Amino acid sequence: MEKWREQLSGLMSDAGYRRKPAIRRSTRDGYLFATDFPQAADEHSVQVFLKTAENTGWKTEMISGWIELTRYTDFAEASDRSVFGSPEAACCLSLLNRYNGDKALSDGDIERKILKALEEGFDKYDSLCRSIHSSWAAALRRHEKLPDIDKRYFGGETK
Repeated sequence: MEKWREQLSGLMSDAGYRRKPAIRRSTRDGYLFATDFPQAADEHSVQVFLKTAENTGWKTEMISGWIELTRYTDFAEASDRSVFGSPEAACCLSLLNRYNGDKALSDGDIERKILKALEEGFDKYDSLCRSIHSSWAAALRRHEKLPDIDKRYFGGETK
């Protein structure tokens, strides 16, 4: 996620600001980052940033004076880490490997949560994987589909 943070910082710098804006992990589901750029720049710079960000693949939304940002989270593009995996991730991977039914399209929400958890640390990632494993096991008992998610997020070798 660091390379995306750097990209956003560069887009803000290009648009111009009065003070350096904060860019942090978003606390909202469905978003990767949040920035207080609207408080750090004039309205014209904010509009330039929003347009440029959207033209480079970001989805933006203004919420309570902050700009929330997200994008499609392709594993190869998103990953700053070469190693994913934990005991709980192995359980998720096992479910994905054994599941041979039709897969549900992923909306990217799980992938965003994983990336944010990894940035917070291994324990957060492992805890999230525990929750995902529990949720997927329950879904299988209800005969629901598992999402089509890249197995590398759980330590697998291929999509």
